[in-house]
Amino acid sequence: MDHIGGIDLENAGEPDSRGSGLEVFRTGDRVDPGNRNPIGRQHREGVRLRQVGVTSLAPAEDRCCSVPVDLDLGRSDAVRCVWPFLRDRRIDDYQDLLERFIDWTGRSVSWLTLLMVIITFIVVVLRYAFDIGWIALQESITYMHAMVFLVGASWAMQQEAHVRVDIFYSRFSTRTKAWVDLSGSLLLLLPVMVFVAWISWEYVSESWSVLEGSREAGGLPGVFLLKSLILVLAIMLILQALVQIVCSIQSIRSSG
Repeated sequence: MDHIGGIDLENAGEPDSRGSGLEVFRTGDRVDPGNRNPIGRQHREGVRLRQVGVTSLAPAEDRCCSVPVDLDLGRSDAVRCVWPFLRDRRIDDYQDLLERFIDWTGRSVSWLTLLMVIITFIVVVLRYAFDIGWIALQESITYMHAMVFLVGASWAMQQEAHVRVDIFYSRFSTRTKAWVDLSGSLLLLLPVMVFVAWISWEYVSESWSVLEGSREAGGLPGVFLLKSLILVLAIMLILQALVQIVCSIQSIRSSG
C-alpha cells in the first residue's frame, strides 16, 4: 500500500460514488493558487481518505481545502546513511578527513624506502656473489622509488618537509603567513597540478590502451601503472592544496 504520512494513496486519483477525487501534489508540482503550502493534499466533497487503521470522510464542502500530514523522512535519511561521512558535516570535518588520508598514505609509502634498501642489497649480492641478474627485481626498485616521491609528495608538503629557501617567510606574522599560503595554493599549486593532470592524461591513457610493459626481457609488465603515478601525484597535491586553503582561511579569520 502506497501512503505518505499515514494516508493511503492507492486510490488517490479515483473518484468516489459522488464523482469526486483526491489530488496529491508535492514540492515542485502544480499547486492550487489559493493554497501556497507545497506539501499537502487537496480533496473535494465526498472524498474518502483511508488512514492507517482509520477510515474517515472528508468535510462535505464544495470547495478545495488542505489536509496537513506528517512526512516520513525515513527514505531520505536512509539514503544519507549510505554515505555517513557526508551527513551533517562541516568543512572542518572534510579537512580532517583529507589530512588523515594524506597522512596515512604518506606514512604507508614511506616504508617502501626500507624495502628499497633491502631489495637493492639482494640485487647486489645476487649479481656479484652468484652472477645472477634479476631484471624484474631491479625494476621494482624504480617502481617503489616513484611511489615514494610521487605519492608521498603531498605528505611531505603537509609535514613541511620539502626543501625550500626561507628568507622572508619566517619573519612574517601568523596572518601574513596564512595569506602567503593561501595565495600560493590558489595561484600556483592548484593551477600547476591541474595543468600536470591535463597534460599527462593522454600520455597515461595511451599507455593504458596498450597495457604497456617493460622493454626488457623478464621485466615487470606494469609500466602503465608506473606512469599512472603522475596523475596520482596531481590528485594528491590538489587534495593537499584544498586542505591548505581551508587552514589558511581559518588562520586568517582567527587572527583577524
